[in-house]
Amino acid sequence: MFPSLVLMRERNIWNRIKRRPMILLGEEAEEAINERGRIIRPVSEGRILHEEAYILLVKDALERLRLKPEETRAVAGTLSRVTEEELNKLESLLEKSVGLAEVQIYPASLGTLVSMGFESGIILDIGEGATNLLAVEDREIVDFSTTVVAVDAALNAVKARLSTEFGVDLRTEEVRLLAVSLKDKLKKYTASGVKEFTSGEIGEMIKRESLYFAEEIAELMRVFLRKASTGMLENIIITGGGTYFFEEPLRSLLPEISFKKPPDPSFANAEGLYKIAEAIFQEPPQRIQPTPELTPEPSISGVPERITITPSEGSYEDRIV
Repeated sequence: MFPSLVLMRERNIWNRIKRRPMILLGEEAEEAINERGRIIRPVSEGRILHEEAYILLVKDALERLRLKPEETRAVAGTLSRVTEEELNKLESLLEKSVGLAEVQIYPASLGTLVSMGFESGIILDIGEGATNLLAVEDREIVDFSTTVVAVDAALNAVKARLSTEFGVDLRTEEVRLLAVSLKDKLKKYTASGVKEFTSGEIGEMIKRESLYFAEEIAELMRVFLRKASTGMLENIIITGGGTYFFEEPLRSLLPEISFKKPPDPSFANAEGLYKIAEAIFQEPPQRIQPTPELTPEPSISGVPERITITPSEGSYEDRIV
């Protein structure tokens, strides 16, 4: 819906005199990214690192959807490899701090499989801070793995290169905006003068760095696939926002794999988790002021009747069924 970005402005006299909002969310935070202040992406490497910012973003999403928290039941996605403590923390934040009526938690990558209508498969989900591998056979999760090699690894490598080779200190978020072409160009002052960087130039840097990191993901994938059954190997799916950076190098590094890709890799997890929510809760929540363009069409075709998660070290089994 909007960038998962929070900007907490610096508390100074001019901000107070002008009565400027001290906290900006989503698009407003993105537009003010060059201001002095703290830029926060509350979820890093698949885990919540800043609870206040996370709660603000969830509440803002509910407000945009015109949903009352106390009347809303939700399915939330998280890492495939997660501890019971982390599950409890996420559930508590959503039910107690946000005020949702009920929360069910699933591995986010499962959403893509459900959205594509498959019952078995292997999902390679490349996000911002983490890459998840999930193996599902006959609606049951049988294996999973997680690595922190993902989009942020490539962005940080480009950021470091700009600093050492050009003497330019960009924020990671500025590199991200150029990399995904949300900004066409960016000018920065350096000791040798003003330098301009275009989205095309940063994009080429990202491609080179992505190829390097894709080798690590490819090796993880090879090890993971050796344990997979025939049924799972029929549907090997690549998804997540990192698909835009890593798909091409991964296809070249793993020519023996015929990757399947959802129509919208960035949205597939959410679409599938919503279908799971429809199946669990039977009906969508009522909006405060329903509008035709915001009312989703109910569709639970292809949703598994049951989804069983086989836990690692006993962390899941009583929580998610």
